[in-house]
Amino acid sequence: MRGHTADAARQLVLTRRSLGWLAGAAVLAACSSPKAEGARSPITSLDDLASKSDTVTMGEFTSFETVPYSPAPGVEGSLVVGRFRVARSSPRLGDQISIVWQEELAEQRPGFDKITPGVTFVVFSKVNLEADRDDLPGMGDLYTPTGLTTGIFAVDGDQATQVGADFDSAEGQGTTPAPARTGRTFPVEELFSVELGQR
Repeated sequence: MRGHTADAARQLVLTRRSLGWLAGAAVLAACSSPKAEGARSPITSLDDLASKSDTVTMGEFTSFETVPYSPAPGVEGSLVVGRFRVARSSPRLGDQISIVWQEELAEQRPGFDKITPGVTFVVFSKVNLEADRDDLPGMGDLYTPTGLTTGIFAVDGDQATQVGADFDSAEGQGTTPAPARTGRTFPVEELFSVELGQR
């Protein structure tokens, strides 16, 4: 009888641990919103990045604003809104868009410190599906970088280099980049020649 009681107690502890892990995972999933914050699966190549993107845009950030943001009830955070002057885009967008990312995620990913006004970037992004939320008023057309800094490239002449880590390979390389590491360099024209995904 005592053995059955011990087994039941162990099972209860395991069940509580599992429920705690699931609850934590749910909060993390909620915190990773906006929904377009980047694909959940690793991005393995330029073609893969493009297939998970709605648009590719070249231009400059003109300003940044941090706004309170609640990705889920009871979860508080901040959203960085970068006003982006569009010089070139596919498909064609307006002259200015807002590119947004969650501030808490930016603190964990290398490369965001390189995103400054006056530098030309190419950004692969997804349409932010939460642009009509009451806590994101007046932000206009919102886009979120695909794969965060993996989808943002700093332009130097006719070349552009990922500000974050290189693509994650099937073997898992590149999944834990050093803070100073940057990704691959591509001709700008190659970035605009890839086939984007469908919305």
